[in-house]
Amino acid sequence: MAELYPDMLDCILTIDNKSVTHRPDLWGHYGFAREFSAVFDSVLKPYTQKNQLPKGNGTAKINICIDKETQAKRFTSTEVTGLRVAPSPSQMRHRLYRVGSKAINNLVDITNYVMLDCGQPMHAFDAGQIPGNKLDIRRAQPGETLHTLQHKTVSFTPEDVVICDGNGVTATAGIIGGERSGINVSTSEILLKQDAGTPSASGIHPYASIPARKHRNAMKNHQGDLFDFRTAGNPSLPVIELNKQHIDRLLGITTSDRENTKILTKLGFGVNKTPDGYSITVPSWRATKDVSIPEDLIEEIGRMYGYNNIAETPPLFPIEKPAPNQQRLFERAIKYTLASCGMLEVFTYPMNARADELKLEFDSIRPNELLNPVVSQWHQMRTVILPGFLNAVQEGQKTDIRFSYFELGKIYGKRADNTRYEDSRLFLSFSSDEKPEILFQNVKRTINRLFSTLGLKPKWTPAPSESLKSYMHPHRSASVSTEGKLLGTVFTFTRLFMNDHDLNGNLFMAEFDADLLFSIHQSLPVRKLGELPKYPAVPFDISVLVNRTDSYGFFADLISAVDRRVERVDYVYEYVPPETPDKKSLTMTVTFRDPEKTLDAEEAKNLRDKIVSAIEKNGYRLK
Repeated sequence: MAELYPDMLDCILTIDNKSVTHRPDLWGHYGFAREFSAVFDSVLKPYTQKNQLPKGNGTAKINICIDKETQAKRFTSTEVTGLRVAPSPSQMRHRLYRVGSKAINNLVDITNYVMLDCGQPMHAFDAGQIPGNKLDIRRAQPGETLHTLQHKTVSFTPEDVVICDGNGVTATAGIIGGERSGINVSTSEILLKQDAGTPSASGIHPYASIPARKHRNAMKNHQGDLFDFRTAGNPSLPVIELNKQHIDRLLGITTSDRENTKILTKLGFGVNKTPDGYSITVPSWRATKDVSIPEDLIEEIGRMYGYNNIAETPPLFPIEKPAPNQQRLFERAIKYTLASCGMLEVFTYPMNARADELKLEFDSIRPNELLNPVVSQWHQMRTVILPGFLNAVQEGQKTDIRFSYFELGKIYGKRADNTRYEDSRLFLSFSSDEKPEILFQNVKRTINRLFSTLGLKPKWTPAPSESLKSYMHPHRSASVSTEGKLLGTVFTFTRLFMNDHDLNGNLFMAEFDADLLFSIHQSLPVRKLGELPKYPAVPFDISVLVNRTDSYGFFADLISAVDRRVERVDYVYEYVPPETPDKKSLTMTVTFRDPEKTLDAEEAKNLRDKIVSAIEKNGYRLK
């Protein structure tokens, strides 16, 4: 049995095809034999084929026509007559069984054998069942179908390449044949075809048809001529110039000409020595998008040399810490601070409709129009963030009324000289069912904390009426500035606008010039860490009954000026008593600390009394 079936003593290698999809040369057994020959430095048995391919006599029963739209580069066919359908030789049937292929008959099995051996698709037509004695290779038409040899009906699109006879589609190029022209028990003449370079067999180089035809010798006792159709002339093999120093630099070792030449030659590459390295001719089985640049060749040398044989060495250049990206650190500081305040970051689309901006009275900036908008109505890059941001708020209120969003994004426009620009903007929104006064204090606290992180001291003033849009509330809008530079605006909408846009509760929006924030932030001196306090702080809370229009900032400045030991004054809460609607109770936390000693109870009491006295002198009383 071992002499009759020597394959029974062989071993089976199961290889996942996903690992070799980029290597069409490994789609057949001979390709793996070639690879193993190079890996194990053993002799590869060559294909036994004639140097000169047999030529046809100029006449053929089946006419072949290739449509140039298919982009097929080569199609070879052999007409064989005087055949008889019979079982394949037992050794062939056994080999097919060993690799999971079903043996059918001698005419079908030889095509599968060729494909598994060479990796080259081959198909046999029953030449007597080809209506019109012609085959057209063309693009499929919409709606065309084929009943395949697997007894399944498939449909095609214009992207598919099909083979048609006088009655329509009879096979798909490089994939599968149709049942109508398939081999049957009465077949006596066949047309063997191989196609390469079609979209269906795009991984197969046109030269790949040559070695596959050596299997035509299996039918050497029968009559048949070879016809070779080439739509792109004789295909040329790519030549790549490879620099020796480039090899050594990428691999990190000093390679030898002898070793490089040996490795590439064993893999089938043609190697010619040049003054700087080598001129490499890529073999047909690797010239299918697999090897196309010098780095591909260096990878071949490296894997054959063995990456495990390359010693680990430290890099030969200093590794220095790159300079910090100040812009990125600035943006991260903004995002981390706002996120720590409970805000959620959103990303709105950078494209919008011009009509949406005009509805919100933004018409002073020339937009950058898009030639190929992804959404038909979004035909420009946004010049403001508000329209898209407002949509995000509307969507957010469908699930909850209490949330706060922020976006650090870009706006785009064109200057008078048609030069384009993009600026950064910081947009914030605060939605809640709380009273406007309480919500505003939360807004102010969040923004003040952000500016404190950036080292800025914001100044809040009522927004000038001429700077407000018609939908902005005239008495609930503020300008935020520092050192005379306007940073942005905080505003809420009029009730009419809220109703028209299905906005609920109370809503504050804020927009800041992020580029200006960054430039001011960069101009500030670097803050240095100071010594930790040696002595404990003494806090106490105080509530003052003030006018509704009085601000927390006034009292913070008043209290801080009382004594140098007042370390800070923090806003806590404010409340409007029902019995005095024109007044509010402002609660603050005052912190004392003496840098030279621990304050005792008497000293702390004296400081509290001084603060109460200062407040009462200004006409206010404690709550």
